[in-house]
Amino acid sequence: MTHTTPTPSKTPAKTPSKTTAAPAVHCPKGVVIPSGVDASMVCGPAPRSTVTLPGVSMPLISDDMMYGFVSPTRNLACGLWDSGTVACEAIQLSVAMPPDPQASEAAQYSGCRQGFSVSDDGAGILCNGGVIVADQLPKTASAPVLNYGDIIVTTDYPNPYADIDTSSNDPVACQSAMTGITCWDTVTAHGFSLAKDVAVFW
Repeated sequence: MTHTTPTPSKTPAKTPSKTTAAPAVHCPKGVVIPSGVDASMVCGPAPRSTVTLPGVSMPLISDDMMYGFVSPTRNLACGLWDSGTVACEAIQLSVAMPPDPQASEAAQYSGCRQGFSVSDDGAGILCNGGVIVADQLPKTASAPVLNYGDIIVTTDYPNPYADIDTSSNDPVACQSAMTGITCWDTVTAHGFSLAKDVAVFW
């Protein structure tokens, strides 16, 4: 009886895997993204809308069809204004609002609310009476919901004010996540992030 000794198969030598470094994020000068906010998203290429939200009627604010959305928890409500401005407000907020460098100007208004706005002029606390959809939109059965992971860009929505030229406005993007709603000007990278326990702007 002949015994054959099996020859061990040769395992090819492993070549070290090449790791590709993530591209460096370069935010515009003077823009400091707070901890917890994805700088690669805010300072990266302008995103495209991933969903199309329907308009909603809010007669206490305007006779025109309005565009806005609520968070999946319905604690945050946001309105799209002038096709280049977004304002969001928290119904319940468990953290203090941050100081606003425009506080001296804001003090002359009727009051500030639990929210932020962002447009070409930058981001800041929602003041001047806080004309926003939070008083109506979350109570509307048909309120559009921006689900987690979805993104909208203001320039994909019509301007409700025919007498205002918004053609030169920067697009503002908003993304919904379990950590809250983040909105930012896609040119200047200024923006805000809002949730029940998050209230920051930059």
